[in-house]
Amino acid sequence: MKINSLFKKVIPVITTLLVVATFFFTPTTKVYASDPYLDKNIPTSGMTDKDIEYMNQHEIAWMLSQNTVFRKAGALEPSFQSLINLEVKRHGQAPVLDIALGTYDTSLIAAQKVQVEAATVIGKQWGFDAQGHVRNREAALQTVTNGRESLRNARFQLLEAIRKLHRSYAAWHNMLINHIK
Repeated sequence: MKINSLFKKVIPVITTLLVVATFFFTPTTKVYASDPYLDKNIPTSGMTDKDIEYMNQHEIAWMLSQNTVFRKAGALEPSFQSLINLEVKRHGQAPVLDIALGTYDTSLIAAQKVQVEAATVIGKQWGFDAQGHVRNREAALQTVTNGRESLRNARFQLLEAIRKLHRSYAAWHNMLINHIK
């Protein structure tokens, strides 16, 4: 009998710690590889076709890296929902957390739409041939510029969604600890 009651006490604590650890370490994940082309007004006059091809390859790698991060961000929702369920069992209703999770889901969908837009722009490869070489300089520059802008926007929206979810949980937890109603 004592072993059974020990498991009843230890397993919820371990589960809670794992879920909370997952939640708090998620925002520290890299969203994309470092972008050396952060300046929106890149001087294109001195840029060679090789530079544009490099930028294109960099954006493709960035997009693939971002796909992985978006899959992980989507996997956060079930973990956070189990955390909410556990907190509801312990402390009663937590509508603030349910609202925060709904807001996160909505924001994640919006960020994914922007990322799909970036994938469409980059995937069409306007201005590039099948091997990724510049065929039309102006179209290629427009492709890399629009793709980079969309990838940056998707990154920003994802980071904002995670930040808001994290802050909502922290505010709820603070309220719970300080017994503020």
